[in-house]
Amino acid sequence: MAAKKPKYKLLFIVGFPRSGTTWTMWLLGQHPSAVVCFHSGFFHALKPVREWWKDTGGHGKSVYTYAKNDKNSKVDESKVKLNSILSLEEFYKHSRPLAGYVFDQMASCSPDTKVVVEKTPENLVFSEWILKIFPDAYILHVIRDPRSIFPSLRNAAYSWAPIHELPVAPNPIEVAKGWMSYLERGRKLSQMTDRYKEVHYEALSKNGSAELQEIYSWLNLPADQSFCDQVVEAGTLDKLRKQKGLAPKGFFRKGSAEGWRDELSLSDKKVMEYIAGDLLDEMGYELTTDRLTHKPFRLRMYEGTSKIVQKFARAPAYLSRRASKINPLNGRLNPNKQMQVLKKTLIEMSK
Repeated sequence: MAAKKPKYKLLFIVGFPRSGTTWTMWLLGQHPSAVVCFHSGFFHALKPVREWWKDTGGHGKSVYTYAKNDKNSKVDESKVKLNSILSLEEFYKHSRPLAGYVFDQMASCSPDTKVVVEKTPENLVFSEWILKIFPDAYILHVIRDPRSIFPSLRNAAYSWAPIHELPVAPNPIEVAKGWMSYLERGRKLSQMTDRYKEVHYEALSKNGSAELQEIYSWLNLPADQSFCDQVVEAGTLDKLRKQKGLAPKGFFRKGSAEGWRDELSLSDKKVMEYIAGDLLDEMGYELTTDRLTHKPFRLRMYEGTSKIVQKFARAPAYLSRRASKINPLNGRLNPNKQMQVLKKTLIEMSK
């Protein structure tokens, strides 16, 4: 039995982490007809079930039937894989009642709910799956300059966010690559639904009231200029920092669209613009360094140490521990320190 269509709109706010999705969620949540949810984790929780069902080679994921063969008195064994009984499309179909119930409960928090806003940045990874379950869902993609994202992510790693819980390592190389991957996903998603919209953090910071009114209009939520002005004024980062329970201490930083110019080293800028320069330029972000025609030494060293770390996976324990120190994915050792540890390790391996 198909789930009934909800009486409210579902909006998923997505984007690369530290792009301003929390601030965007807060602004939209000020509308009296909107209910917002901060990181429901629903699709993260359901992912293992989907992967379990899709597994074609997993041991035990089969249905066995036994029948006696009258001719030779032997037992025939028939094995049917679970995913051949229930297709992936059927899995999506039958997942919707559960998902619908979860979001219905969110909507029931207010009798005036017209839009349920769910904010989980990484849901962009599940966006195709979300559209399979909720084909009428709205998706708002918040985009921010990756050169602003990197210092924000780095600050999070050294303050309120455990480094192992971050979606990418807090270094400029992984941030640039991850940002490009998210934009590519967004472009693919825009071809799948006409309910996909992008908003730039920089535009929201500069022209908050106008951008907010446009998003409200997109969702068919009535909001005049005066109301949007009040929301933006109440949602300054200085005021949000003082709200208890909204986010951990240090979560809201400066919020400056141009702060990265002073926070990043020249090496950081060069390597990020080398990796993502074409896309940065296409998105209207100014490049501040001369485009390199060759791969930066920092990037070559990073890729080289990454390969060595992979080889160390089967090495003795003491070398594996040493490898974890030079692993550029941990984002904690500076390049000079990584090189010192790397040289020492290579000398020991050559003995």
